[in-house]
Amino acid sequence: MLSPFFSKSSTRALEKVLFSKVNKLCERISAARPNGPVHLYQGFRSLTVDVISEFAFGESFNLLTDAEDNTFSAPILDTFNQTIATTWELIQFPILRIIAINAPLALAAKLSTAAAKQRVLFDAVQAAIDKFRSLQKLGKSFDHVVIFDQMEGLKDRDLLAEATEVLIAGSDTTATTLSVAIEEMIKKPAVWEKLKGEVKGAGLVTEQDYETRKIEQLPFLAACVKEAMRYAMAVPGRLPRVVPKPGMGAEPLVVDGKLIPAGSRVSMSAYTVHFDTTIWGSDARTFRPERWLAPNAKHLEKYLVNFSKGARQCLGINLANAETMLTLAMLANQFRFTLDESLVKADLEKMDYFVVGVEGTGLRAHVHEDVDDGKESH
Repeated sequence: MLSPFFSKSSTRALEKVLFSKVNKLCERISAARPNGPVHLYQGFRSLTVDVISEFAFGESFNLLTDAEDNTFSAPILDTFNQTIATTWELIQFPILRIIAINAPLALAAKLSTAAAKQRVLFDAVQAAIDKFRSLQKLGKSFDHVVIFDQMEGLKDRDLLAEATEVLIAGSDTTATTLSVAIEEMIKKPAVWEKLKGEVKGAGLVTEQDYETRKIEQLPFLAACVKEAMRYAMAVPGRLPRVVPKPGMGAEPLVVDGKLIPAGSRVSMSAYTVHFDTTIWGSDARTFRPERWLAPNAKHLEKYLVNFSKGARQCLGINLANAETMLTLAMLANQFRFTLDESLVKADLEKMDYFVVGVEGTGLRAHVHEDVDDGKESH
């Protein structure tokens, strides 16, 4: 049902939205620069939530516009943090999810902390759905396709579930990828300078200059995006699959010479594949975009499994690629960063909550004026 909304053509139809949101992020980073370290991870989350909320509901949550300082703090992001931290509890005890959907918040809080946190998220998403429906009744027209404009036939409970999944899957995953990419390029200034040189050399100025079909032709930018996807692994854990029965169009599954029986549940993690030295070499655990520029790099793409593969591949692959590419290009064209010296290990410690979460604030960095040909910009 959702596949058409995330096709390449649908993603390109969103480019005006993407550009406006990334441009707003750059404005907010520039404005926050004099106030100390900028919480970039939170800024990236604000960006991706604003993009997916406008795509899904026709109106952005406007986290970037409403951000009051360089922390980019927002109640909905706090709700995300609380919710994803309970993921495994909700998976192991499905009844808690039933409580979260059906029980009033006060009752859910008495029965289960995890269910109560999930219910807070459901309430926030339901409010967005209700607002969208009110806009529909007022006859508001939208400049782009809106996902839930086409899903009114669903039952309310199903619509809430779809909306919640789209909102989280379409935001924190890409924000994690961007955060890891910037962190690694701060640690490797030569990589950032190489990216900056390529972007500036391309003369990117106007919205039209930043169209996906144009910037995806920049080889080092494309390499940085692929390496960010490989290294960040926004969904790092195992994704279970059931071996299909004979006659379903799939070949028998053979692993190390042994036939795996149909009906078996198997899984492989992106972490295992993306850090496999037999595939990527001895520097598999090193962020090195240049690996994607090697003559034999094309064959590596089949081992890039952060979106999974096949029929169950993540629907948002095209949108995530476009967001990541555009954001890196616009940031490289305007800024330099250095890590906040007060960062501690816990701030960047990544946790597998199905999607990646962080223990602390996430990436914080000082933002520096970009000096180019004697001219200064923010």
